[in-house]
Amino acid sequence: MTGIVNRFAVGPITGESGVNHVRLFGALPKGELGAGDKFMWGRVRWRKEGEDSWSEPRKFRLNGNFDGSGVVVVNGLEPGTRYQYQAGWVRAEQDETPL
Repeated sequence: MTGIVNRFAVGPITGESGVNHVRLFGALPKGELGAGDKFMWGRVRWRKEGEDSWSEPRKFRLNGNFDGSGVVVVNGLEPGTRYQYQAGWVRAEQDETPL
């Protein structure tokens, strides 16, 4: 199944980062998920600045208990290296749409 990768209403926002990882935050538009709903709708991909190839899209959970927001940790980054990323959300957990 393929579909559209939507922009987050809030984010993506770069949060805490370490030597080889970074946390990214994103939130859905208001009302997309109800309280108690949790779906693997988040998508993120990244690449080293200047490279042509993106990583495989990674799925992450968005939680209706937290206003449809979610956080993903991107691991395995190289210290002192600039990265680009794209992040958004889909309406179906099994959606394999590239960003």
